[in-house]
Amino acid sequence: MARLMPRCLPARKRVYVLFGGLMTLVVALSACTTALPTSESATPCAGSSGGASPGSGAAQRLPGCDADPTSTPRQQATATATAATARPTTTTAADPTATASGGDPAAPTATPTDTAQGGGSSIPYSSLADERILDMLTNIQRNGYNPHTGELYINWRYGTAQTPKQTNLSGSGVPDTTRKDALTDLRYLHNLVHYKKLHPQDTRFDDEITKWTAIVKGEFAGTTNARGWLFDELVSLGTLSGDSWFLDQAKGLAASYARHFNTSAGTLVDTKTSTGYMRVDWGIEQGGALVRAGVLFNMPQWTTIGKDTLAYIRGHAYVPQYHAYIHIITDMLRADGSANPAPTIFRKSGVNGGNIKMGEVAQEIISLLHAADASGDATILGMATDLLDNFSAGVNTLKLWDTQYQGYFAQATFPGPDAQHPGTPTVQSTKKEQGRQIQMLEAYVTANHLLGNKYVDMQQEMEHVVEVQAYDVNAHGIGYECHPDWTLMHLNDGTTEDWVTTEAMGIALEGLLAMEDPN
Repeated sequence: MARLMPRCLPARKRVYVLFGGLMTLVVALSACTTALPTSESATPCAGSSGGASPGSGAAQRLPGCDADPTSTPRQQATATATAATARPTTTTAADPTATASGGDPAAPTATPTDTAQGGGSSIPYSSLADERILDMLTNIQRNGYNPHTGELYINWRYGTAQTPKQTNLSGSGVPDTTRKDALTDLRYLHNLVHYKKLHPQDTRFDDEITKWTAIVKGEFAGTTNARGWLFDELVSLGTLSGDSWFLDQAKGLAASYARHFNTSAGTLVDTKTSTGYMRVDWGIEQGGALVRAGVLFNMPQWTTIGKDTLAYIRGHAYVPQYHAYIHIITDMLRADGSANPAPTIFRKSGVNGGNIKMGEVAQEIISLLHAADASGDATILGMATDLLDNFSAGVNTLKLWDTQYQGYFAQATFPGPDAQHPGTPTVQSTKKEQGRQIQMLEAYVTANHLLGNKYVDMQQEMEHVVEVQAYDVNAHGIGYECHPDWTLMHLNDGTTEDWVTTEAMGIALEGLLAMEDPN
């Protein structure tokens, strides 16, 4: 695909473009120290399952530390059989000095204003994008509603035009009509509203918008879900739809985080245990949400809490030699309540806090980019570009990018006891989570919107992954997991994981719609 020069950007984005080289110098995250602020209270960094939001029929609660915060809701699905011949991997010109120094107090900052989630860029995109968007939205419209729960199905095998053949299949292929995940409902509504914004004359999904607005409002009224990326979803929905209800929920969600700041540790801490616990991707998302919310709602104390939390995570959960964040840390506090300078990696009941997965990395990046855009904070922007640079195909520090078939492998795992002694990571290269990894498309699109198309090559790589390699034309969507070469995984009964998931399609739609949005 041809590259284009960046078009004229608004003043705040021109600042990023003009000083992008300086901003990438701000990250020496390993050298960051943690200040203990005077802010009050502490927030849980784990939360309810996706299906347990108010109005969904299941009470929200905080899962215990012995529960796997990554496993609920677990959407089982598959990859596609449409793998095209892999393209040669392109190289993103990452700045080799991006993590060479600490925050530069002289670095320029942007005007603290805010934009809707998602953004666009001047990078040309494939004509397949519109086709894939309409195909997935139509599939969900026709086959996605679960009358047993009043929400979306988790997944389905594509059947007739109106009735799915089999729905809510487990990893062993057994259907269960009672499974649900309210997070997929929220993403679906977001994508419907975003599509309407880009195609105002198209009325085919108008009734869906009305229907799912009512459902989502019932599910997320007063939400305190610990997934900080929900804040960005709610802000975007409010901005795209013009409905202030979503902004009100976003404000309440940020307030729920801010009420639980731990002054001893100087960060958000899940205090269900006496030693403290954090799922770090949610901590980054909550910190980013508070930074952004402080600007949006004129609550500067929230911005302070958010920045303090991000500084803590840089100092205690970042692995500088691999440019990645530990997944889950524990022992954040000593017995007397004071901060432990060396929290450990959480491992219990089959949960390995040393795992790094691309869906979670992408959410971290997106939250950081929105926070940087809102606040003009160069250090936060540097945290985001550090991840973008080092997870790009040309740098590939953790070796998660598949240089043969493109896309990202399922995960890398640090075996060591803490971020200071992480050990040598191993890569699970036998499968891919094709749905969750493609959140990286939105991450690169959002970064290109802010930084004058710095990540052109990676946006195009991820677009190809979404539209060609991960996409199952026969199933009209995208599944959950696949072999490295994008072929379907087999079940014990001899069938394949040939179903699509609302989670994977929701993530793909967010990336494709963001790519097409010029604003």
